[in-house]
Amino acid sequence: MDAVGASWDGPADPSRRRVRSAVFTVLAIGAVLSCYRVWAFRLSGLDLSVDEAQYWYWAQHPAWGYFSKPPLLAWLIAASTAVCGDGALCVKAPALVLYPVTAAGVCLVAMELYGRRAGIAAATAFLLLPGISLSAMIVSTDVPLLLCWTWAMLTLLLADRTGRWRWWIACGVIVGFGLLAKYTMLFFLVGAAGWMGRRLISARPWVAASIAVAIFGPHLLWNSESRYATVQHTLHIAHWSTLGTRLDLGELGEFVVAQIGILGPMLALIAGALIVAGRPQAPAHGTRGDATRLVVWFSLPLLGAMGLQALFARANGNWAAPAIVALTIWLVGEACTRGWRRSLRAGVMLNAAVMLTAYHYHALAAVFDVELTRRTDPYLRVEGWREAAAAVTRLRGQYPGVRLLADERDVLAQMAYQLRPGGLSIGTLGSAEAPRHHYDLVAAVDPASVNEALYLAHRDDAEPRLDALFCAVRELPPISVRRTADASLRVHVYWLSADCRP
Repeated sequence: MDAVGASWDGPADPSRRRVRSAVFTVLAIGAVLSCYRVWAFRLSGLDLSVDEAQYWYWAQHPAWGYFSKPPLLAWLIAASTAVCGDGALCVKAPALVLYPVTAAGVCLVAMELYGRRAGIAAATAFLLLPGISLSAMIVSTDVPLLLCWTWAMLTLLLADRTGRWRWWIACGVIVGFGLLAKYTMLFFLVGAAGWMGRRLISARPWVAASIAVAIFGPHLLWNSESRYATVQHTLHIAHWSTLGTRLDLGELGEFVVAQIGILGPMLALIAGALIVAGRPQAPAHGTRGDATRLVVWFSLPLLGAMGLQALFARANGNWAAPAIVALTIWLVGEACTRGWRRSLRAGVMLNAAVMLTAYHYHALAAVFDVELTRRTDPYLRVEGWREAAAAVTRLRGQYPGVRLLADERDVLAQMAYQLRPGGLSIGTLGSAEAPRHHYDLVAAVDPASVNEALYLAHRDDAEPRLDALFCAVRELPPISVRRTADASLRVHVYWLSADCRP
């Protein structure tokens, strides 16, 4: 029996101690990295992104679904903020806490296939991938998705090898929660079916799949009651309405470059070298064939599907994020087995340098006298919202008791968060019948019910629409917050009234 399966299913023995020691080592490395990331974020002075602020808003109203995503991330943020408050780091806490656990799963899968040293090396390399270094500082649906994907792979591997019901049940539960994290988890079911092959005639995988569907079921019910808002949004951002009408090699190229960026240049080169080299004549480890099959079924289908999506429509780089799990395990395991440790070490160190540069970008720019502009500041979109919200607070002091309204998702999300708890009452003039974002579903306001309000807009084309809805519309001095030498955050402010008297 395999090392990990034996240590978890058998009596206490040296193999169990080795597994525990490896997991403890990885968790310790992950904890140190998370503490460093907390320090780096506090040093940066940055705040939440628009998406993160939106997820915080979702977390204030736990539900089985939201306009653009399933509910698991909102539940995690609700739990983390209940423990330590609504500060930015508490909102980001799920990423900081869960990635070490995901890395522990990477370690266990790699140990199962390549041994203890490769397990620790794969987990360390995973934690330092540029894509993970970025994701660990930005709480997103990829955080619980990668956790569930990794541990589902481990439990499927153990279930297939041992045949034990508990692993099949655990796999079903984890896949169910993965589906509640992001629809991309559906590709895991595709990979699992390919992995099992003819063994699908057994009842066990079908029981596991039934458990996953049962856990996912309430979200499907929520979707049906919400006019399939999440499904429609997913299809919209995938541009499936234009599918087959164009062939965009540029989009495909950008997607491929993004995957290289997620792995890091050196590790991407090692992956290319492994593909060119092919399988060695005399495998040193009996389970290396399973490692190749893991990549074939849990990386390539997702990468291929998203590559076609990019070619015929559009695909963000992170849409194939789960593919890096099996890919990293295979890349590190093969590099260790083939004696490419020096190249692997160089790749991991280069990724660590990329992480340090990204986390301390502003400080390094100051040291090297790099002027921050809209082209050279990668954090531009995150900056300025705290100061804009402070200006709104001062403005509301001049108009006590007025309703705060907006229509753009970035303004709604950031103001709801920055003005908390009062910001939660912000409303939108959209319609739940044709929602553009989650705020239209839950915070739509009938203009006829508004006596007086302050309306905030990022764009400068709002006034004609407001004139058609309200008797009195007066533009107030805009809020302007300097971001860089050539870029500012500008928020237009309008006073609205339903009083038609001259």
